[in-house]
Amino acid sequence: MMRFEDGRERGGAATRFEGRVAIVTGGARGIGEAYVRALAAEGAHVVVADLETAAGERVAEQVGGQIFNVDGGHVIRS
Repeated sequence: MMRFEDGRERGGAATRFEGRVAIVTGGARGIGEAYVRALAAEGAHVVVADLETAAGERVAEQVGGQIFNVDGGHVIRS
């Protein structure tokens, strides 16, 4: 079961992105974060790719995903 910050819950039954991986660039904040949460709620394993490591780690942890810090063309796995 996934719980959103506003108290909504989702989960349980199989969803349309279950078993798939979604990579969201800029997923630490704003619209990117919204996409991360929506894809995770639909069953995707989400990879958050962002320059902001701390914010990306927070989002990834909340949805059970992973964070990849993208720094000047290099990818640093966190």
